Amino acid sequence: MKESNPSLKRLRSKQKRKQKAAAPPKSHPPRNEDRQSINAFCEQTSLEEISFESWQKTHSDLDLHVPLWISHELAQIGGEVVVRCSRSVKGSLESEKPIRQPVSLSVPIPPGTIDGSRLTFAGIGDKDAENLGDLIVIIHLK
Repeated sequence: MKESNPSLKRLRSKQKRKQKAAAPPKSHPPRNEDRQSINAFCEQTSLEEISFESWQKTHSDLDLHVPLWISHELAQIGGEVVVRCSRSVKGSLESEKPIRQPVSLSVPIPPGTIDGSRLTFAGIGDKDAENLGDLIVIIHLK
């Protein structure tokens, strides 16, 4: 039996659209490679108290790693890019808290630079009372 009333047809059509919109999306079971990736990640990760102190103990390296995103064209022909970041500077007293110091550096991009290239600038990284770390610029192509 067909409905001849256009208003009733529109109402039923509207109700069907609402029912479809309210239905949850279909989910698929995880693929085997997804499970393997998750398991590998879990095996490498240990649960520990996360605090600045625990982070600082495991990251006591004074080298400063800075990512730099450049175009494929600049990587191919080379050029110069100014990098701005900040480094941690700690005084000679143990009780002194480190301060952040701005760093601005003109970074030469050699022609033919590839994604993942690293440029190291000695003595421009983080600083403690006796040591200077390096600034390591890691090139990424966008």
